[in-house]
Amino acid sequence: MLIKKVLLINLPEEGACADFYTPSYTIGSFSTYPPLGLLYIATAIKDKYPVEILDTVALKYSTEEIVKKIIEKAPDVLGISIQTMRLYPAFEILNKVKKELKNTITIIGGSHTAIYPIESINLPHVDYVINGDGEYPLLNLLDALSQDDFEQIKSIKGLILKDKTGQIIQNPPNYQPINEIAIPDRSLLDYKYYYTAADDDEQVVTMISSRGCPFRCIFCDVQEKRYRARSAESVVDEMEYISQTFSNPIIHVFDDNFNLFRDRVLEICEEIQKRNLKLRWTTRARVHPLDEEMIINLKKAGLIRIHLGVESGSEKSLKLMRKGIKKEQIINAFKLCKKYEIDTLAYFIIGYSWETKKDINATLKFIKKISPDFILACTLYPCAKTDVYNELLKTGVIDRDYWQEFVTNPIPNFKLPQYRNLKTKRYLDRKLDEIYLKFYCSPSFVWKNLTSKKKNNNEENNKSSIAGLFFKVKLAFMIILSYLKNLFLESIVFTEKNEIK
Repeated sequence: MLIKKVLLINLPEEGACADFYTPSYTIGSFSTYPPLGLLYIATAIKDKYPVEILDTVALKYSTEEIVKKIIEKAPDVLGISIQTMRLYPAFEILNKVKKELKNTITIIGGSHTAIYPIESINLPHVDYVINGDGEYPLLNLLDALSQDDFEQIKSIKGLILKDKTGQIIQNPPNYQPINEIAIPDRSLLDYKYYYTAADDDEQVVTMISSRGCPFRCIFCDVQEKRYRARSAESVVDEMEYISQTFSNPIIHVFDDNFNLFRDRVLEICEEIQKRNLKLRWTTRARVHPLDEEMIINLKKAGLIRIHLGVESGSEKSLKLMRKGIKKEQIINAFKLCKKYEIDTLAYFIIGYSWETKKDINATLKFIKKISPDFILACTLYPCAKTDVYNELLKTGVIDRDYWQEFVTNPIPNFKLPQYRNLKTKRYLDRKLDEIYLKFYCSPSFVWKNLTSKKKNNNEENNKSSIAGLFFKVKLAFMIILSYLKNLFLESIVFTEKNEIK
């Protein structure tokens, strides 16, 4: 087989699973990030095979537009990165593309195939499935396809396929030593499409310093528990490459857990300072371990913002969700960030089965106490294969495995049945709006944003600031309207049994 073109795509929201746990005003409002996983894959094969990334999210393509583009490009190999929430768009795209491009080889990977490997290979028009790190399995598969060597294909680690009789061949997942994976070639994407609401005129660039997370929070759908970290030298090599490639970049380190090992964090910071790099970067981390020495060194190394999973202001909830942190550690982490002027973004979840109104109100009070610079909050959503979902199945709160039915037979706009009663649901909807309202419309947040804009002196920064201000004013109106709507809806629902107390 002669491979003249490989096309890699991510998936649009159109037809994706319905989202009833995140307020509509936050979806798509705060950021659009580069498809980093696809960048890694494309970089691994680009020296041997012509490859293109079609970022359908950044381009805001509909499913029909995506299908049309794929047919126009007529790739020999089509690779799709799939999250379970966006399985249906992949299902529809594959069906339509294969009708027109019958000889195109289709390969799927991503987090969905790690959770549902067999269901993935059983989907119509899927030729191969990659489970685990995709860089080397894809390269090995393309080499074997080029040589028409099916025996070699059958032995590729991380690959799932069917033989000529329809029998499934499932090889073990592939997990590479992470230092062996090449730094992504950012020239494969147009970075003008990527932004965050927290960053004004900076060029948003993403990277990772590790893969996997060993913690077992009951709500988390990160199935990869093998934590693999890059060396400090490798991490800083990539940061230096980004700083030399982009004008005014802000680097978002997209680890599931950046600060798992304290000594490694300090080593990365020391390497940045040793090279005298003037960086601006953010990361996602845990509040523990996050001591003063670590914060001081992160600040010196250019960290400007840290995203922290707080989740709750209730000690009981933190324990039951198996977060592995305590309120005292959270308070200390946010105090240190304020002391050394590192911005914070805090994540919160409400709506656990054990939570009372007192627990939820404790979270609202706690947000005010720790005073993050930004927040993102949602109601608890039982993602596929999570402990939360499995417990709902086990206890009969959810009567059958709806996720299993969906991944076996994808339907558009799939919606997990509402397992809370209407009174509780509307209370949680209103409380979620209240969290956003009290934070983003608070006098302190508004004042901070107004005064920070006075520091901008040049014309470009002023234009960016004005655009940012309009965004925030629009967001404030959307929050207020949503809160008033949900307050009204909550007031007209009759009292139900088992409502939240």
